[in-house]
Amino acid sequence: APAGGLSAADAAALGRKWGVPLRAADFPGEDLPALTRARIGIYQPWLTNMDEGWTRLVMDNAGVEYVVLHNADIGSTKADLRAKYDVIILPDMGTNPIVTGKSGEEGGSTEPVLGTPERPEEYRGGIGEDGIAALLKFIREGGTLLTLGEASQFAIDKLRLPARDELKGVPNSVFYAPGTILGISVDTENPLAYGMASLADAYFTESQAFRLLPYTKRSRIVASYLEENVLRSGWLLGGERIMGKVAMAEVPVEKGRVVMYGFRVQHRAQTLGTFKLFLNALFRRD
Repeated sequence: APAGGLSAADAAALGRKWGVPLRAADFPGEDLPALTRARIGIYQPWLTNMDEGWTRLVMDNAGVEYVVLHNADIGSTKADLRAKYDVIILPDMGTNPIVTGKSGEEGGSTEPVLGTPERPEEYRGGIGEDGIAALLKFIREGGTLLTLGEASQFAIDKLRLPARDELKGVPNSVFYAPGTILGISVDTENPLAYGMASLADAYFTESQAFRLLPYTKRSRIVASYLEENVLRSGWLLGGERIMGKVAMAEVPVEKGRVVMYGFRVQHRAQTLGTFKLFLNALFRRD
């Protein structure tokens, strides 16, 4: 915004007070995009999900308002998600837990361990096939769906997004990054990356590396794992499998879009260096 009567000394004092570096720049005039507060919903499964809690903590600390969505809010045949929300967030969780509410992969064992207390009927299940259809309708009508971590595989499997996770099915003996800091290159021209530097560090643990498939509407790569010297800190086996691969992508779907995060963008509410890549997606640009 224009500095108005703010002096350089006053700006420096405010920067010290807030812990934010301030610098003068040419004001771009009337070409700035208009930002408005988005109506945000975050999916909260009945299965325990730490990532969902961390995500809410990041938004709480940033003063972002949101609504918690349960299965019935998404999976109802009467759900009109676009009328209520601009952004919906799926936390880091697998396809089967999202759809059925059961742990484990499709085709594998999804039954609870013997002796586990049964949950009441109203706290069972997932979003179901109706929920899949409702989310796809939400996106097509102009909504933004954020898929964190493994939820991106749900978007690939059930929403038919034109992408592949290059690490799906790769054993730990071939690729292993059990809590590793990796270097990423960032497209700072993309509004999702505004405020980021062109090079950043990202937290990676049991995460994803995407390959985008040919698509009539051009998908946009927001961030990629570095093509060399990708390891910044920690343990990495088979790093060549992710070098240059997509770490974050924006995929347009009719009037809306899906934003896929392969790395832990808000891990434990501690990865401050990549928060902007998440928070920037929580605005409407009218």
